[in-house]
Amino acid sequence: ETRLADVRIVGTKRVNPDYVRAQLEHSAPGAVVTAETIAEDTERVYALGDFAGVEYELSGPVDARVLAIAPTEKSWGPNFFRFDLGLAAYEGGDMFAILRLDHDRTWMNSRGAQWHNALQLGRQSLLLSDFYQPLDVRQRFFVQPILSSQEEIEDIYLDRDRVARYELRERYGQVDLGVNFGTTTQLRLGMRNGWHEASIDTGVPSLPELERTEDTSYQVRAFFDTRDSVALPTHGAFLTSRYVDSDDALGGEFDYSLVEGFYSQAFGVRGGNSLTIDVGAADTLSGTLPVTELFTLGGIRTFPGLRPGELRGSSYWTMAARYAWRLTDGAPLSGQALYAGVRAQVGEMRKRFDGLEPEVLYGLSGTIGGRTPVGPFLFSLGYVDGGEWRAQFTLGRPVAEGSLFDEVQ
Repeated sequence: ETRLADVRIVGTKRVNPDYVRAQLEHSAPGAVVTAETIAEDTERVYALGDFAGVEYELSGPVDARVLAIAPTEKSWGPNFFRFDLGLAAYEGGDMFAILRLDHDRTWMNSRGAQWHNALQLGRQSLLLSDFYQPLDVRQRFFVQPILSSQEEIEDIYLDRDRVARYELRERYGQVDLGVNFGTTTQLRLGMRNGWHEASIDTGVPSLPELERTEDTSYQVRAFFDTRDSVALPTHGAFLTSRYVDSDDALGGEFDYSLVEGFYSQAFGVRGGNSLTIDVGAADTLSGTLPVTELFTLGGIRTFPGLRPGELRGSSYWTMAARYAWRLTDGAPLSGQALYAGVRAQVGEMRKRFDGLEPEVLYGLSGTIGGRTPVGPFLFSLGYVDGGEWRAQFTLGRPVAEGSLFDEVQ
């Protein structure tokens, strides 16, 4: 054990050293530390994502030791670019593709402001720009203005038969106020103003369409993530939830409110295997949702065996249990293990868009997943009662399926 006389942050140029210091839970002047507690602090600093590496050094006399923590900032910053390709294929010949470019400009001021831009083309097109501005050095409180333009093509099903294809469009501006509780939890309150539009591309002309209509709403969101891994977590939990209140008194033309949540809990099993329990639910609390805001179930991550958007309505619940086996270590597949899994799921879509009575559906699927040079892949063979076995495959960036399940990845 070592008692520290001082702690210094050295070598940073863009990153505020006071922000780095705020991440240290054990290392402070007067504190007694060990090699293990110092390592925990340096790992926490590295996890911020701003550094290529973090080293430390102890110096000075035994009774007045000085700890110097020396993070190495990423040499390719402060502008970071990421290019992603996403493919999703479904039995029957359906294939969705997206191309995406993300840009991040980090540490634009001493409090860690970050400007993010995204351009996505394909089945789901997106143009997004947001500016994350912390209000204090610890980055506990923040404000974030957002501009977004989205267009997507979605299939409409009647009793599992595709009958039409919609073009959905959305434009909005939003300002969020938020608070971070450490690195695991975040709460946001936002005001959004924009418009929705939906038109029939092909199929049954009697389906409802939506002319360009203004929508103003409050948005409350909460996130919690303590998983040790995204692809194959062996412990930790993940929670994402939202509450939306759109009121014509706010200046929009809609009047509805909704709530949606998703929770996942992972348990480690001997041999590096894992068991994951998932629970998701949503409901319309008041009013009628516009067609662009309806909830959906279906897709390789949301409900294997169903195609994306196969179930669409104003309320749903679902539960799933997945057991996954680690088949190989990370080295053969660029740092991530190959894994296989089996998943049992049950769910129900209520107030269905196709007008049918709600039906509890049971599903079973098997998966194989891993990582390739162009990103993760996932192959699934799923069955839903009353249907048939359906093969589904994704490669690269996950293609959104239209629910909070998208945020799991």
